[in-house]
Amino acid sequence: MIYKIYKTYILNKSKIGYLKSKCRIVLNIVVGFLYYPLRFFNKLKSIFTSNSNFRLRVLSFHDISSQDEKKFERQIKWLMKKWDFIHPTNFEKIIEGEIKLDRDYLMLTFDDGTISNYHIAKKVLKRLDIHALFFVVTKYALFDNTNAARIFAAENIMLTSNLSEVPANFENMTIDNLKDLVKDGHCIGSHTFSHARLSNLSKSQINKEINKGAKILEGLMGMPIKHFAYPFGDIESINAEASIVASQRFKYVYTGIRGDNGKTINSTNLMRDSNHPHDSLWYTGACLEGAVDMLYSKKINSINNLQT
Repeated sequence: MIYKIYKTYILNKSKIGYLKSKCRIVLNIVVGFLYYPLRFFNKLKSIFTSNSNFRLRVLSFHDISSQDEKKFERQIKWLMKKWDFIHPTNFEKIIEGEIKLDRDYLMLTFDDGTISNYHIAKKVLKRLDIHALFFVVTKYALFDNTNAARIFAAENIMLTSNLSEVPANFENMTIDNLKDLVKDGHCIGSHTFSHARLSNLSKSQINKEINKGAKILEGLMGMPIKHFAYPFGDIESINAEASIVASQRFKYVYTGIRGDNGKTINSTNLMRDSNHPHDSLWYTGACLEGAVDMLYSKKINSINNLQT
């Protein structure tokens, strides 16, 4: 009986995964077709209107397997022809008004702190002279046992009790890895202490996740941490208390909501475009051209209102 229930669960889960995969493919095709019309429209707008129409967007990735490194590199090289990748410190200066937004800029970020991010930085980003912002889950970075780190990732990042669903390469970056990234010119941000969904926590738990996570990370890195990204990043994972605590602790706070930061007036509710190496070039490009921004505009306004 137990075996039948387990088998049914596995079959249902595989069907859901299959449907999600198919939906992603359809989404890539439909949204991808909007790329060139939007690109043309935005170019015309920048020519016939003021320079205030330049964009400042943030592209986010998570774990990237070794099999997907070439696809990732292809995406980045393609984007380099259309966008200028910006260093996180210069991104800060644009947000603060210290540097003029004089072209379309794109900042690259990675979430969670998996070892694949380190390899990408060394193998791909260094060669392309791109510097990124890495959001790290503090507790994850503290593991020195690979199996323990994978169990933590399964339960807290991938939200599964089945360790076999965690890719074999899903290991954590250590503090030494993070310090090495900083030496190469990259920046480190906080992604809470344990990657908890903040909207499900009490006030004291939110404080622990945000403030304790940052304090420990700062101590280990020996440097201030100014950037923070909400785990999961969707509006359902962010409540008023989390928004207030994060904005009080960090100068730059990032959601997972798509949008252009070029005209932002709130550095504690920055927007990011999530992407995957399997996404088509046209889909990636269309999203960065604003193809689906209208679907997210109300959500970012709702998060802005949480702090009032």
